[in-house]
Amino acid sequence: MVDTKDFINLERSLSNPFGNFSDGSAIDDDFSAQNSVSIDKKLLIDLQHLSIGHVISEGPYSVVYEGLYKSMPVAIKIIQPDMSANVSPERKVKFQREVTLLSKVKHENIVKFIGASTEPTLMLVTELMRGGTLQKFLWSTRPQCPDLKLSLSFALGISRAMEYLHAIGIIHRDLKPSNLLLTEDKTIIKLADFGLAREDAEAEMTTEAGTYRWMAPE
Repeated sequence: MVDTKDFINLERSLSNPFGNFSDGSAIDDDFSAQNSVSIDKKLLIDLQHLSIGHVISEGPYSVVYEGLYKSMPVAIKIIQPDMSANVSPERKVKFQREVTLLSKVKHENIVKFIGASTEPTLMLVTELMRGGTLQKFLWSTRPQCPDLKLSLSFALGISRAMEYLHAIGIIHRDLKPSNLLLTEDKTIIKLADFGLAREDAEAEMTTEAGTYRWMAPE
């Protein structure tokens, strides 16, 4: 178990974009105003109980940190962390959609939603999956293939998550190894990243979305 004090000390030493969570003084007022996103207050977290640790992963539009929320290990996804640039309307829409949809789903093979924040920056907090992504796991086992029993277990877990989403009218639209996370013992797989997801499975999808290498050929 990670000590909360260690996270607080590490947070202060990191060159992160927001400084102390409970302060917010490092954030420009103009940015906060432009960054307003409408999210149900019941889904918002109390930043005074949130501490940040080291970086887990980093992409062009977000950075994911390990952290603690009320002594619970969590993953903290910061959207477009560069405070010198305004968050685009498109990123705001994707963030709001991801928070809304993820807060609605409850399944053993879908990453658990903890909460979100819109100030001082857009932030999504979920359960921490210490096993990393399926993509990293597959690369680590090369050139050998993963155990057949484990592979079948993963396939069933993914199928159950997708079946559940479709049953409640949600289409994920970005299923790929980097959006599938593993528990620390690498026995359970969970679906993550709902930024491209859509509600209403009966509606006709006219916009192409997803990651090119993992999209269906049709």
